[in-house]
Amino acid sequence: MTSTDDLFTWSEPKVVLAEDFHLSYPWVFQHDGQWYMMPETSAVHEIRLYKAANNEFEHFDFYKAILQHSAEEIMPTVDFCDSSIVNRDNSYYLFTTVYHGDDKEQLLYCSGSFDSDYEIHPQSPLAVGDKYGRNGGSLIEHEGVLYRFAQDCEGEYGKDIHVFSVKELSRTRYQESLIRNNLLTSCGFSAGHQFNFVYFKGNYIVAIDQKRRFPLLACKVKRFFKK
Repeated sequence: MTSTDDLFTWSEPKVVLAEDFHLSYPWVFQHDGQWYMMPETSAVHEIRLYKAANNEFEHFDFYKAILQHSAEEIMPTVDFCDSSIVNRDNSYYLFTTVYHGDDKEQLLYCSGSFDSDYEIHPQSPLAVGDKYGRNGGSLIEHEGVLYRFAQDCEGEYGKDIHVFSVKELSRTRYQESLIRNNLLTSCGFSAGHQFNFVYFKGNYIVAIDQKRRFPLLACKVKRFFKK
């Protein structure tokens, strides 16, 4: 973890979570005044929650596993990757991806509690295949519209990002619409496999991975949302 107040001066990086298995995609969120991290823990076939020890995010402690595959089940080759939760109308929707062989499946689970009792959604999987089956960042709500970002893995890992708007989300129904293909390469990037942003002190702060610098991304993001 490293922090900043002005985007110029950053604190010394600190290790806030260490396990003896692979960790990535550290999705951090707040619930009832408490901060949690839900990293990718595919290696142990679980989705785990970790709780921040304080508001400085200097350490996270294991809280509980909220979804897991048992030893009796057929294990995916990659299990529960790039996961995030959306809260809608007192229900919680967990988006995640599993690989069966090379086939990617975008799965949706739902629950009445953010940290337990997740059941598969009746319309899951939402997408199957290399082009749209894996998330490319957390779901983001902007001006009342929920967006899902999918990473394109056709032919290579992290080829590009595609954007869906979520039209309907309930315990029985899900509908999304593709609104933008190739978000990153159309903005001048050579490739990338994730897109996230926050609104910070009057500006959009965008996090992506890239192979070369492109200074006008903020303008592109603003135009994207205007469209």
